[in-house]
Formats: sequence, C-alpha cells, structure tokens
Amino acid sequence: MPSATSQRASADATSNKAVQLVYLCAVQSAVNDSCKELKQISYTSGNPDNDHHLNSFQKFLCKLAQVCDTAKGGDTITALVALKTANGPGYLFASNNRKELELKGTMKFLTELLEYVGKNPLGLGEKAMSKQILWRALEFGFPKVEYYIKRVAALIEECIELSRQLDGHSQSVVLQQLKHVHDRAKFSHDMLAGENARNKFLRDCEILIRAIHALRESSFMTAMYERTHDSNTDISRSWCELRHYLGRLHSYRQAAECIYKASRDWPEMFKGFTVNFISSSRPLKLSLPKPHPGSGQVIQVAFPDINMDEYHDHLDVLRLYSLDENLLNELPQKSMKLVMHCEVLLHSFLVRSGSVDADEYWNDSMFIATSKPPCRLCHYYFSDIDNDFQVQSSHMNVYPKWRLPDLCEGQDSDAAKLREELLDEIIEKMQHDTLSIVKEKVPQGKRNDSRTDSRTMESVLSHSGRVHEFGYNSGRFSTASMGYGRSNDNGDCWENIEQR
Repeated sequence: MPSATSQRASADATSNKAVQLVYLCAVQSAVNDSCKELKQISYTSGNPDNDHHLNSFQKFLCKLAQVCDTAKGGDTITALVALKTANGPGYLFASNNRKELELKGTMKFLTELLEYVGKNPLGLGEKAMSKQILWRALEFGFPKVEYYIKRVAALIEECIELSRQLDGHSQSVVLQQLKHVHDRAKFSHDMLAGENARNKFLRDCEILIRAIHALRESSFMTAMYERTHDSNTDISRSWCELRHYLGRLHSYRQAAECIYKASRDWPEMFKGFTVNFISSSRPLKLSLPKPHPGSGQVIQVAFPDINMDEYHDHLDVLRLYSLDENLLNELPQKSMKLVMHCEVLLHSFLVRSGSVDADEYWNDSMFIATSKPPCRLCHYYFSDIDNDFQVQSSHMNVYPKWRLPDLCEGQDSDAAKLREELLDEIIEKMQHDTLSIVKEKVPQGKRNDSRTDSRTMESVLSHSGRVHEFGYNSGRFSTASMGYGRSNDNGDCWENIEQR
C-alpha cells in the first residue's frame, strides 16, 4: 500500500499538472487569436473532413444525442451508446453537467420519443411522422431553439443592412430571400401560455425551418459563399454567424428525418429497448496560483521542460498581434471547477464495467455518439486509449475546465500511475501542437464547436489490445504533425458549429 505521504505527493503533482494544462489551453487560445489577427481571419469554421463520413447508424446515434442537448453552453452536451440487452437495445447516455432530475427528464423524453416512433400509433407516413419528431425535439430543446431564432432574426437584420450597402439597392434577390426568412423568424415565443400557444410556436418554428431548407435549393447558397469569404471582415463575420445559426435550426429537421429513417431501416432499435443514464461527474475545484502570473511566466509554466530559444522570434512576431493581451484575457481570474466531458465519463464507465467487446454493442459498433464533436483534449484522451471505441472527429477547440476521470475506490497505485502518465501524454501532445501553431502561424480550431451536417468520425486507435485497469495505454505520444482545424471552403452545406 502506498504511504499517505506518497499519495499526497502524487496528488500535488497531479494538481500542478492540471494547472499546467489550464495554462497550456490559455497559451494555445491566445496564440490562435494572434495568428487570426496576423492572417486577418475574422471567423474560422474548421475542416468538415468530408472524406470521412459517419455511417448511417452512427449518424442516427448522434442525432439521438443531439435532441437530448437542450441548453446553450456545455452543461447538456450528451454522449450516448447502444448496448445489446436481452430484449433489444440498451441506450445509455451521459451529460456534462446535469442534475439528477434533469437526467431523469431527459431519459423520459428519449424513452417516449423512441416509443412513439416505434409504435407509430396513428399510422403516420414519413412526412407526418418526421413532423411529430421535429415538434417533440423543438419543444424539449426550447431554451436553445428560442436563442437560435433570436440570433437568426438579429443577424438577418445585420446582413440585410450590409447587403444594402454592398448591392446599392433594396430589391436584390438576396435581400428578398433574407427578408422572407426574417418575416418567418418574427413570431411569439410564449410557448408556455397554453396548448394553443404551444402549437403555434412549434408550427411557426416548422415554417421557419422549412424556409431555411428552401434556401439550400436556391441561388442564396452562392451568395452566402461569396459573402462569408468577403474581404470586408464585418460582412464575412456576420454572414458566417448567420450561416451557423441557420444551420443549427436546420439541424433539427435533419435529426427528425434521420430518426424516422432509422425507424424504417432498423425497426429493432425502437422495440424492447431500455434507456438509462450515468450521473454527471462532480465538478472539482482547482485553485490557481496567486498573484496571477504575467504572460512570460505563464509560458514558462506551460512549457517547463522545453528549450524555448528557437521559439522566441516566433513569439515576438505574435506579440505584435496582441499575444500578451490575448493571453492575459484567456487566463482564468479565480479558482476553476473542472468538468469531466460526457464522452470521457461514458467511456470510463463502460471500461470499468467491462463492456469492452464489440459484440456487446448494437451493430457491433463501439461508437460513442456525441451531440457535438469532441474537443481537443477529448481527442487526445481517446487517441491514447488501447481499445476499439470510436468517436466522431474533433473540432479541436480547447476548454481549460476539462478533466480526467477519477480513480475509483479500491484502485491501486498502478491505476494512479497510468492516470498520471495519460495526463503527461495529453500535456505533451498539447505542447507539441501549440508550438506547431507558434511556428507555422496558422490558427486551428473553430469559433464554435457543433457540426451537424457533415459529421465525421475517426477510429481512436490504429490497433487494438489489452485494456489496462484504468482503461489507458501507457505508451507515449508520437510527435507526428497533424493538420487540424483547417479553414472550410465548402459553401454548399451549412457549417453548424457552437460553443461548448
């Protein structure tokens, strides 16, 4: 048994590394922002990786996760798997930071949705059933949906004014198309005033989403592409944001259609199923050093064992583009509460419960679906795990409040060592990628983080093997360069991205 002194020393070392990771996240975000200023990039939307699509079954699971994600911010981001049980699928989900009552409400919603679609008590056809799924998803996600509608209306007003300035008159086709959607975005959001108000709100939402869908089939897409790439940063920023929020609303229609199609392709996924959840992890408080360090000290803490001489000139260039100011803005000003992201929480539970074989999962798919793509730190986490779990590709944004799974009672010093080694590897990979950005001065990641149109995935492993007690591989990271987060020039689809 390890002594109390050794346990305390290990905990102190882990806490120091957690602080280092927070500072690394701040450095990378600041470097990214300076690179954007240097390159005169006002809005980055990431690389949709269109050559690596999810298969239809994985898309279905992601859509189920999506309709469970109901609030702005990161608390309700959801991960989901489909296990095999005696009578049918065993859907198991986790969310970033939901209370028990909220998790039970989500379980009830998902259960009732799957039951309704599976039984189809009214014998509805494709169009009518898709509408019912859409209405249920919009109602359950009302807080987020309402926010999207307000943003669409406000951004259309911005883009109309910018288009008037660009086109010089008020009768252009683009302006008329914008006004058409704007008219449909202006309706009462008082859904809780009674059954009639509820039905009107959902009907108006459906009409708005139908108008957004119609834009995809028109010349509007060409105009949107041109304006999102405009050299005027005010124009490109507003149009990129508009594209984002149009896409977020349109994604509910895509989810409804996908879930209906799944009920036709795999009716067994809607029969004899169970829905269960894992409680969200308890946020852990991390105290940061006081007084707050300057930018130079932060870089030293982030890269304590690396000779930074070869990067001095690169950093000096970025300082001309507000690096020091960006870094101080990115640094948390007080203690933080670290959150275990839902895909990490779900994976940790599955490994500890011994569910590590493909034949235990529906469709033999050890795929952890998520309502949004994993972040950069989740990407590093999954890339280092010696098993066959899969997740969709990452948007490569960083979140300093991220944390690893806890050690369980009864786990020995070997498990603690594996956990510390994994944290070392994540830090090492983060350092390498951050310094690559410093040298290349090409920003990575995206302004927002959801992508629901061109979802992609990647295997988390190039090989399979033994699962360690803590679920981690003790091997070291390769420092091979990876081209993450390149800008997206595909103007033919909505690029749906949102902050975690």
